[in-house]
Amino acid sequence: MKCMKKFLVLLIFLAVLGCADKDEQRGNKGLEDRQALNDESGQEDRVKISEVEDCFESGELVALVSNNSFSYILYRGVQIGFEYELLQMFCDDHNLKLRIKVVKDAAHILDSLKVGYGHVAASNFAVTSERLKHIDFSNPFFRTHQVLVQRKPEGWRKMKLDDIKKSLIQDPLDLQGKKVVVKKNSSFADRIRHFSHENGLNIIIRDADVIETTEDLIELVDKGEIDYTIVDENTMDFYRSFYSDLDFNTAVSFNQNIAWALHKDNTKLADKLNKWIKENKNEKRFNMLNNKYFKLSSSDRKRINKAWKTKVGVISEYDDLIKKYASQNKLNWIWMAALIYQESKFDKKSRSWVGARGLTQMMPRTAREMGVRNVNDLYKPEISVRVGIKYYKQMYDFWLPIMGDSTQAHYFSLASYNAGKGHVLDARRLAQKYDYDENVWEGNVEKMMLAKSNPAYYNDPVAKFGYCVGKEPVQYVKNIKEYHDLFLQYITQKSK
Repeated sequence: MKCMKKFLVLLIFLAVLGCADKDEQRGNKGLEDRQALNDESGQEDRVKISEVEDCFESGELVALVSNNSFSYILYRGVQIGFEYELLQMFCDDHNLKLRIKVVKDAAHILDSLKVGYGHVAASNFAVTSERLKHIDFSNPFFRTHQVLVQRKPEGWRKMKLDDIKKSLIQDPLDLQGKKVVVKKNSSFADRIRHFSHENGLNIIIRDADVIETTEDLIELVDKGEIDYTIVDENTMDFYRSFYSDLDFNTAVSFNQNIAWALHKDNTKLADKLNKWIKENKNEKRFNMLNNKYFKLSSSDRKRINKAWKTKVGVISEYDDLIKKYASQNKLNWIWMAALIYQESKFDKKSRSWVGARGLTQMMPRTAREMGVRNVNDLYKPEISVRVGIKYYKQMYDFWLPIMGDSTQAHYFSLASYNAGKGHVLDARRLAQKYDYDENVWEGNVEKMMLAKSNPAYYNDPVAKFGYCVGKEPVQYVKNIKEYHDLFLQYITQKSK
């Protein structure tokens, strides 16, 4: 019984780490999708629109965005992002076609707007007096404030809450003499410099390298390479779900309005957009979108904290189904059980924030391509397990001849199941370019997958699929390896 308790505690702890978002799983269509997306996104499109062009007459709204988790990314062949979905919602309501232009350096988005490369710029912009000198802003979507990102003390899980708080900076005045790294020309840089000046402090403020994103800086804090950076409070729930060792609770600014930027001459668009925001921002679909992107951690915690129920010697109540379809596809059933546990925690009613359903968290479009006509059938364990394992087999059959090693083929297949095969192919090409072993996941291709959240790498000509939250598939593979080893050990012990 004591061993069983340790096993269950370890499973729950690992589940906290596993917070992979579910999205479309595209198989062999990724490259075609990416090529089509390049035509739509205009990443290389430097053609100006006329400053007086009326998007309501042309029927097309050109939006400038950043390539990041909050604004816009290509994920498993699907365009997603909080601001992307808001833009699409506005365009749908006004019979406009949305054309996305990704600006590779986020610091240049507002400059690109001013000189006429787009109608609107959307990148979680805080409205500031300095920015208002040159551009207009829409009515705000919400208000937020900036928060300090700092590491919790080592061993914090065993400490009392009061002791954890005492070890952290809780008052920004205590940043005296501390080094804070922020994005250059960002509202974070402006605010922390003003704060330091207003309070007579000597805060050491360093501008990040041009290629470093906010996500890169959070990662550096997590690794201990820098001590502090700053993010907006409205995005911290998204980041908190990936970085349990970081604290995001110390405010370093008053509330600021978050809005879209507009060219000063574009008054017609401003009027229509402001009216639309006023009518919709407190409505159900806005709230649902907000929950979709920024309430991940609470729902995950509820699911993870459910009591673990299983019979002695059994991984789950679905073992027979998993064995059946793993055998039909000539796959190891324990690998498949580990994947399903990572995806749904064996909850047949599970539905992810992007609509993936059932035990294997298949997206409706992928399921339809595999013959499932009614997407609600994905909540049926037999169907979910059948199509999920069949889809994984497609990934495995692709990678095994390339790897020539079944274990490596599993690692590459798992990463593909999570992030899409296109991003894994990108990471492999980057590994070749930077002298890593392109046929080994650990310490090689996984490094380049992590690098896919850095514009210096995802904008590399060999990377065809753009930005990826690289930490997610890397953690995903690690988790499933851990689950596999635990399940194997557990089954082996119970069979003796």
